[in-house]
Amino acid sequence: MPAKEKGFYVGISNPIDVRRNLLETSKDIIQILKRYESLHRIKEEKRAEMNKFRSTVSEITQLMLRLKTSLPPVRIEDLPRREVTETTTRKPIAPMAVKRAKVSQESAAPGSELDRLEQELGKIEDKLKSL
Repeated sequence: MPAKEKGFYVGISNPIDVRRNLLETSKDIIQILKRYESLHRIKEEKRAEMNKFRSTVSEITQLMLRLKTSLPPVRIEDLPRREVTETTTRKPIAPMAVKRAKVSQESAAPGSELDRLEQELGKIEDKLKSL
């Protein structure tokens, strides 16, 4: 018959304090894990936003290339020079127009934003063709 293993017990002085310290340490570990998960989630969101940003930049680059190829070649030296004076400065946009533009941008969905940009690009291309 195998010998029974006898339990080995150690007396702990102030067991309540030890238990309290263990529970507080466990609580701290859980808080650290929560922060780690939060940082991990933020990191994933950042990665997703960076991918979205890269795709947007890529799309802008492609649109710029399309725009450059649709414009006639012009050398800068051949263009007439125009002096900038106080009368040729830009006029400020009316505050009401700015508010309307902000509201329309906020209410637009991402898909409709792309459609709106394509419409604006089409208008610009039409204006270029008319010139």
